[in-house]
Amino acid sequence: MQAKIAVIGTLRISPQQVRKVIPHLRTLIEASRLHEGCIAYDVAEDCFEPGVIRVSEIWNDRECLESHISHPDVQPWHAALRSFDVLESRYVVLEVSGANVI
Repeated sequence: MQAKIAVIGTLRISPQQVRKVIPHLRTLIEASRLHEGCIAYDVAEDCFEPGVIRVSEIWNDRECLESHISHPDVQPWHAALRSFDVLESRYVVLEVSGANVI
């Protein structure tokens, strides 16, 4: 089995801005899920930390992830994000060689 690429991220913004960022996230997610090689693209607000948004993505390979990052659909998200008070933006990219169902 070919290894997949997982992206795990944390985006922290002002809690008062979460509702305003959601439409931009929706646009990004709906477009990203259609990108070639996207297996999963999920985002959720942390229920214990207001303003923290957790991101998880799974891609067929690194090339698909890189194509996604540079895709024209993603640029409006980056532009919109600059209008918010981003307190933290941290992502880890992992190679996943197998999967277990628990």
